[in-house]
Amino acid sequence: MYQNLKIAVLTQDPGNKQLKRKGLASLIANIMIINENNPLKGEAVRTASVRQTRDTGKSFFNLVWKTLFKGVKDIAGAGNL
Repeated sequence: MYQNLKIAVLTQDPGNKQLKRKGLASLIANIMIINENNPLKGEAVRTASVRQTRDTGKSFFNLVWKTLFKGVKDIAGAGNL
């Protein structure tokens, strides 16, 4: 469960390897895509059922990361991106 979730869309500057925040993209993501609270008022807690096939050429931690990421995207509202 979470409240007041905000994300920052970042891009890497190729010249100096610094991360820069993309203001407009972050604003759009936070307003239109991301669900700010879980649960929303009057609704049940959102959960995700995730199924991920392991690529045997990659590490176990890659599987864990991809599974976790897919679940978080589904719960936060960005699952169809």
